[in-house]
Amino acid sequence: MELSNETFLHGEKYKILSKISQGNFGITYLAEQTSLDRKVCIKEFFFRGFCQRNSDGSVTTSTSGQQVANSFRRKFMREAKRLSQFDHPNIVKVIDVFEENGTAYMVMDYVEGETLQQLVDRKGKLTEKEALDYIIPLCDALEVVHEKGLLHLDIKPSNILIKKQNNTPVLIDFGISKFTEVSGEDHSTTTPVALTKGYAPLEQYGQDLAKLTTSTDVYSVAATLYKLVTGVTPPEAAAIVQDGIKPPKEINPDLSGQLNSIILQSLSVKPIHRAQSISKLKAELKGISNQEGVRETEVLYSDGNDDKNKPLVAQQTEVATEVLSEIYKPEPKKADTFGTADVKNPKSNNSIPLWLMFAAVIIVIIIFRAIYSYTPPNAGNEAGKTETVVNSTQSYWDIVSSYSEGLAAVKKNKMWGYIDSDKILKIPLIYDEAGDFKEGKAIVKLNGTRLEIHKNGEEVKRNKNNRIIVHDISSQQTTTPQTIISENPVTDIDGNVYKTVKIGKQVWMAENLKVTRYRNGDEIRNVTDNTEWKNLVTGAWCFYNNVAENGVKYGKLYNWYAVTDSREIAPGGWHVPSSEEWDKLDNFLGQNIAADQLKEKGPANWLNSNPKVTNKTNFTALPGGERGEDGIFANYNQPYGNWWSSSNHSENNGSGMQMSPFNSNLIPVGFYKKDGLSVRCVKN
Repeated sequence: MELSNETFLHGEKYKILSKISQGNFGITYLAEQTSLDRKVCIKEFFFRGFCQRNSDGSVTTSTSGQQVANSFRRKFMREAKRLSQFDHPNIVKVIDVFEENGTAYMVMDYVEGETLQQLVDRKGKLTEKEALDYIIPLCDALEVVHEKGLLHLDIKPSNILIKKQNNTPVLIDFGISKFTEVSGEDHSTTTPVALTKGYAPLEQYGQDLAKLTTSTDVYSVAATLYKLVTGVTPPEAAAIVQDGIKPPKEINPDLSGQLNSIILQSLSVKPIHRAQSISKLKAELKGISNQEGVRETEVLYSDGNDDKNKPLVAQQTEVATEVLSEIYKPEPKKADTFGTADVKNPKSNNSIPLWLMFAAVIIVIIIFRAIYSYTPPNAGNEAGKTETVVNSTQSYWDIVSSYSEGLAAVKKNKMWGYIDSDKILKIPLIYDEAGDFKEGKAIVKLNGTRLEIHKNGEEVKRNKNNRIIVHDISSQQTTTPQTIISENPVTDIDGNVYKTVKIGKQVWMAENLKVTRYRNGDEIRNVTDNTEWKNLVTGAWCFYNNVAENGVKYGKLYNWYAVTDSREIAPGGWHVPSSEEWDKLDNFLGQNIAADQLKEKGPANWLNSNPKVTNKTNFTALPGGERGEDGIFANYNQPYGNWWSSSNHSENNGSGMQMSPFNSNLIPVGFYKKDGLSVRCVKN
């Protein structure tokens, strides 16, 4: 699969010596730069599962994976060029980038040494000083990365190499889909965010690049530090949400209380509770490193999990301490990271008398016990729910009721629906209130009207004697629910007629847009030349591959300039949906299963179509193709369908929505404004 040893690349400039490693996106080789007679590392883009090696060493991509592989390769080249701009002792130096053999190559300095992962595997946990001596220079490197508006997104011990020459850490492997612009430019990529369990925070699992910030890298640095000082890989983020995390000081008693607290603070589930910049984290770590003797006083911290794993009395005592601290506000010492109380000067003018502190703590504990032991009556709850408010970081839902007959009522953005035991939304978020199921039925409120529903979401029908009208529930589970109905067709200015469908309270076109003129009659340019398309800053459209037959089924592809032109591309009374309107559709259908209810059923157009796809909405989403910002067409029937929204994403990107045959959910993406995507319109 890899290149053979002694293979020459880039006009015999480099000679392959051996393979070092291989991941999902590439193969790394030890090579020789022949002109300088020195060793280098070469990373070859080779997307496992989609790329194949030919006998002559060239690489070809399967037809089914062409769009994905091309997108990854373009990103690989862009990121390699960005990396070449860095000249920092703690960042691996990229010295060359080129394309050959049908793929791309990144040439880096060869750094002799071992990774931090190998060091810990060989030596066991490190001392606090050893760990900080590696992590603080790493923070220096990340400061430079973040100042350029970039994120790394895959910091872990195996991506940090220790130079044999001088024992300094070097951040390596800014591999594919791991290095993304904070500003949003690379939000346009259709590639997923790489993550490593134990080192990736919870928000990274959402694959929404717009929600990732510098605090995402802060989490990964803290996770790496946890590994160094304990020898143990931190739990996966989802496990921390459920079970909490064992403080590193419990594993390594020699650890200072200050560093213990900084690590836990930086591993908070909520990003807002972490240091908001790598500079802030570095300053806190250097504060420990520069002290002559590290204090053992631990600080109070929020782990983003409502302290659910701490004993109740401990929680109440901490709350009491925080209340008292707020009242008295002792002046913090400069050396006190996170405002830790000064234990070295108990006779400070601002200190609290011990008896008063003790009495206040006891009083607050009594108050909290009274609050926690009091259960309010369920008066006024017409639906008869037992509500449990959960931390938003513990669950996607704002409120989750207790399970009844396999379903639990959930609330999101003031609307109610039902999930099953697998946390999958089974009944859409459309109700004002929702009660527990009893004997297969539940009481709900819809638009102020009290209704009774079955477990498949259908309304319970009763005759004049109040008896339930018997019907086959199982046969209705795959039919279109009452909240999804066909609407009257709409006609655009060219005379194209589109089917429409009502989904919840929205009315959508059930076909991709085909119009060639704005609403006022002005022409939208049809641009076929790649170079001309690349240079556009005004509205344009094309057929996929510039073949008119593709427009019959899949509609036309438009750039973002056409979508947002003030002359309007949608028929009268209609508009291109905003990101919020796409989100509303997503929430109504259920974020885990929305795409399955929107995509055309069967493999005719969606290759590798998921058997869960139902198209129960009659939205009939098709993979209409994509034209890249460079004018090159991606494969139109594999693997993604892409649609514009009217919302701006960043200076160079517009927001859109994506569907894949491999996923059941809608994927919000920032596309280049020059990209050509499909368009669906929604009624005003």
